[in-house]
Amino acid sequence: MFEKLFKKFNRKKLKDEKYSFLFDEPPLDEVVVYDTETTGLNPKKDEILSIGAVKIQNNKITMCYFSTNGY
Repeated sequence: MFEKLFKKFNRKKLKDEKYSFLFDEPPLDEVVVYDTETTGLNPKKDEILSIGAVKIQNNKITMCYFSTNGY
């Protein structure tokens, strides 16, 4: 019930309109899956080793991204 109200309120607070797409409804047949590899579970001392992302549309992988230590 309050979700739409909060969304409208936050969109009004947006200072740069180029980010307004973040408030659009996501496509139903699209998802992005992220994965990170770290040296441990402590965010204060451990480091990120790699970051990966896969975009899936209509149950097919359409884009992949993978980076190690340089992001």
